Amino acid sequence: ARSNRCWNFCGVSVEEVMAPIALHAFREIPKNLYTERCSYRAARHLTPTTLYIPVFELLEGRAITKGHKTAKVQTVGIQHGIMYSLQVTRAISSLAVLNNNSNSTLVPDLIAVEGKVTENLFLRYGFQESTILTVGAPRLEPSNLESMIAPTIVRKDPVDIVIFGDLYSSSNLFNLSKILAEHLIVVFRPHPAKDSFFISKNNQRFTIEQENISTTELINTYQPIAALYCMSGIALEILELEIPLIFSPSNEYPLLNPVIPEVSRVPTLQNVDDIVRELMQLKHDPSYQSLRKIAGRECLGELVKDTGNEACRNLTKVIDFEPEEV
Repeated sequence: ARSNRCWNFCGVSVEEVMAPIALHAFREIPKNLYTERCSYRAARHLTPTTLYIPVFELLEGRAITKGHKTAKVQTVGIQHGIMYSLQVTRAISSLAVLNNNSNSTLVPDLIAVEGKVTENLFLRYGFQESTILTVGAPRLEPSNLESMIAPTIVRKDPVDIVIFGDLYSSSNLFNLSKILAEHLIVVFRPHPAKDSFFISKNNQRFTIEQENISTTELINTYQPIAALYCMSGIALEILELEIPLIFSPSNEYPLLNPVIPEVSRVPTLQNVDDIVRELMQLKHDPSYQSLRKIAGRECLGELVKDTGNEACRNLTKVIDFEPEEV
């Protein structure tokens, strides 16, 4: 900027605004323009028939989608778990606005979703039925869920709660874990992509579990009274393993989380005192713990009924999706 004599623009020092912009939404603009251009060049070089893109919901995914659509490649957006941690307005209505104006190239030609609940949300916001297809979710297939049950292998003393970090809320959940460890015995399981971000000395009340073991083995190892999470994927396994579940949202806005319908069997708790109170009741009231396990199984059953039974049934329709003649 200095060498090009544009360090000051319209009387405003660029240097003075650089720090605020570093944490501002505008910082995404140059990155995604670059991503879009790379996507376009890749499409022209590789000449694919169809692009299947997960995380199409976020800015990076929209940029990749636009690059390939500009190159006349058909695009199929595959619903990602991130959908359940976004607000309704961010996840769907913003896509609807883009789809209904000159920015429709940012939205995939076909959106493949896990179940009718998500499909109906897209339709409610004006998407055409021909552009939304329920393909199910293999992770919700009953046979897959049943295979998670494993013999109990208790290697360590039982703990009060296991908290599962995710890619976007790990820092908040990690801080929550340390606070709860003042009252409870806590195990924090980081998201695999965030393992190296969390360094803390383990003690008798707080453990960071970074071994590469499955969720089932983790639960069988620690035998927690309950588990806490923010994203949806891990919740399915926890419910199947009959561990009382606590949902801790990352903000106060309504989410699309399928485990948390309007009338939920899984409590939504953010306050430390409320979480401790729930854990104490689970720990000292066997009848309440039993009711929570039953409620969790019923919740899982509804999820499987609404989504899992359709898993892979329509997947061939996505795989055989041919581009229209241009």
